[in-house]
Amino acid sequence: GIYSDFDTITLKSFEPIIKAKKNGFGYLYENFDSLGNGFILFTRDNHPFLKSVIDVFIKNYDGNDWGKNGPVLIIQLIREFCQVNSFIDIEFFGFKWSAFSSNHLHKCLDLTIFPEWYFYPLTYWRGEHIEVFKANSSLNPVLISKVENAYSLHYFNQLSSNFSAKVDDRSFFSFKASTNCEFTFNYVKKNGLYFS
Repeated sequence: GIYSDFDTITLKSFEPIIKAKKNGFGYLYENFDSLGNGFILFTRDNHPFLKSVIDVFIKNYDGNDWGKNGPVLIIQLIREFCQVNSFIDIEFFGFKWSAFSSNHLHKCLDLTIFPEWYFYPLTYWRGEHIEVFKANSSLNPVLISKVENAYSLHYFNQLSSNFSAKVDDRSFFSFKASTNCEFTFNYVKKNGLYFS
């Protein structure tokens, strides 16, 4: 199955990843090497890693600690699953995690660490995630080049909630809504609402 946070925009079909029978998470560079849990894909039934994640999540859930329930949990269990002491000791195809190149697929056993550009082509710590809300951003060649090969785009709602896009402002957000989710786009347009 696929899990995707609500604050993502699907840009193209996940079918190629599904057909390749990939299981894993997106790499996310947040001023440090991390795994994002905003997009999770498992094509194998009863995957032991995913079962571990669910078991530990249920046992240790803390509603006041976002990181503990997300990236920290995933990284901790990757360490155990891949049998390494330190996250930076994990090797994928001979690369140390600390020297990880986010342009390639990397695997540990049958877990795949998808390149950052698959699901997180715009970073929040550089402020790139808010570009999708700006008027005429659907015409911005820099933005288009950063997302053109991505499967989805995480816009980090907690950090972008003060921004919105109008239906007719030619923002990247409204353009993708009009082409990828016509029902939502037409509802927002009909009711004079904003995308945020």
